[in-house]
Amino acid sequence: MTKRICGLSLLLVFLLALLPGVLAAGADTQQRVFDFAALLTESEAAALEEEIAALSGELGVDLAVATTDDNPQSAQEYADDFYDAHGFGVGGDGTGALLLIDMENREYYISTKGQMISRLTDSRIDNILDEMEPDMKAGDYSQAIAIFLDQVRGYVANDPPALPQAGEFDRVFDGAGIFSDGQPAVLQSRIDALCAQKGIDLAVVTADYVGEMTAREYAQQFYQAQGMGKDGALLLLDMDHRDVYIATFGQMASILSGSALDETVAAVIADAEAGGYYQAALTFLSKTEPLVEKAQLRAERTSPGRILLYAGGSVLVGLLVCLLVMARYRSRGKGYTYPFRENGKLELTCREDRFLSERIDRRYSPPPPPPSSGGGHGGGGGSFGGGSSTHTSHSGSTHGGGGRGF
Repeated sequence: MTKRICGLSLLLVFLLALLPGVLAAGADTQQRVFDFAALLTESEAAALEEEIAALSGELGVDLAVATTDDNPQSAQEYADDFYDAHGFGVGGDGTGALLLIDMENREYYISTKGQMISRLTDSRIDNILDEMEPDMKAGDYSQAIAIFLDQVRGYVANDPPALPQAGEFDRVFDGAGIFSDGQPAVLQSRIDALCAQKGIDLAVVTADYVGEMTAREYAQQFYQAQGMGKDGALLLLDMDHRDVYIATFGQMASILSGSALDETVAAVIADAEAGGYYQAALTFLSKTEPLVEKAQLRAERTSPGRILLYAGGSVLVGLLVCLLVMARYRSRGKGYTYPFRENGKLELTCREDRFLSERIDRRYSPPPPPPSSGGGHGGGGGSFGGGSSTHTSHSGSTHGGGGRGF
């Protein structure tokens, strides 16, 4: 009971601290910059108000910025409660985001709500915070806020994202920038060799933004948009939703399927979870190569020419065997008939039914392709952690977000 009273008391103190801001918001419902820590000049605050108003109208979301030097709570709690108390948000779910600069605890935090929780995933928020960090440490808060707004525009406005075109490495697309220098070239060289030897098409793609598309949709559309071969496979490392997906097309849909596909995806996910994205791409290639070799060897053995050869040989051998047997058992004169009725005898002394064993076969069935795409293809994937983590504010609403100290 004592802990509950103390908690309610702290919450009351916090709400009283917010009262001036709430009243100010009630007086001017268009206000979206609340500089309680006096970090901005009047001209900077006015310029940010104009930019936020224009950007909010352009994106269809609500954006706000708050600074404080008197925060009895954590930055996360303050940001979430501030957002809810001021009634920010668009639509019934209150879609929007708020940037808090907490000088009391030397933290900056981005709180998201509604559709912005899925649009600004944890990895995207980390990217935004990374971009802001140098200016935050240098005390250039106006520039840091401008970077926040620019990053949000980039993530929200480009939805759905435009599929990138082939560049220097036409089978390795590191859109998320997770490979180090030299690694894309090594992957490209190995893919070129496999494609030339095996007559298939392979690609490795990383993306930090796929919009409203799933990893499966993005991988399939990417492959087709690049005009790759009818028989091939593409590995997608979706850093947006932390997903792995392998899209297969043509003959590769049957070569890389079932348990082989599951094992390949599991191995790639294991490397990705450990942060070894380059190793994950190598694992994809090393798992795919022997499967293709095995399928091609099987295809050679079942080629039409070989089938005719085997069939002809079998018929010839069978004919010879039949002739030998007929010659051996042929009798001179009248044919001999064995009196099986007189010489045969059958007695059943015991009858017993016994159940010996049971066998159940389980097979993996890949999901059907979307109706909009043509041609035979398949694939499979899974998640390696991440996405958008959420929590509940004091008002009971759901928020996402992330922050760090400076």
